Amino acid sequence: MPGASAEFRVGVGSVPYLADHGFQDMVVLPGSFYIEMALSMERELSKRVAGLVRNVRFHNPIILSPEDTVLKVEARDRGDGRVEYSFYESAAEDGNTRANDRRYAAQLEIERNRSTPARAQTGEFSIEAFQAQAHAVIDSEQFYERLRESGNQYGPRFQNVCSIWRAGDQSLGKLWWRASTGRAGGIACTRACWIR
Repeated sequence: MPGASAEFRVGVGSVPYLADHGFQDMVVLPGSFYIEMALSMERELSKRVAGLVRNVRFHNPIILSPEDTVLKVEARDRGDGRVEYSFYESAAEDGNTRANDRRYAAQLEIERNRSTPARAQTGEFSIEAFQAQAHAVIDSEQFYERLRESGNQYGPRFQNVCSIWRAGDQSLGKLWWRASTGRAGGIACTRACWIR
């Protein structure tokens, strides 16, 4: 694959839950959206599960509105087993814009020849042991208050963190998610996620 490109549309009208991802009174496309789109495109292009995601860089935010924004993504094979994905807003490009002059929203690399590294076999991980050695515990209210102080405005659909435990340079987070039982309000807080 020397190179590939795609175009997609996204906005608060077509993806309403994004209205809960705000920054300084603007609705901003989340960084995780770019990563998911790159992984999806990589599965289509390579016909296999992506290896390792590296060097994620966010350059310019995409501000969303009720009308869809057209985003373009280009995948460029670097020839060393890595594919670089670059995202930019289509409206920002005109007929005279060269590739080097584009205002990229985000860029990342996917390593095709490498899978996610296995954790060192130092015994089974214990959530309770990690929590006991944590030097800081941040609850949901503290976490989102700190984010608000820095301009982030996360509505209910982006408030998924219950608690975070920090020990050294590692963190353990407990996340909320909506149960898929079909009943209204079925929310649980029982899933722990390891974050490094």
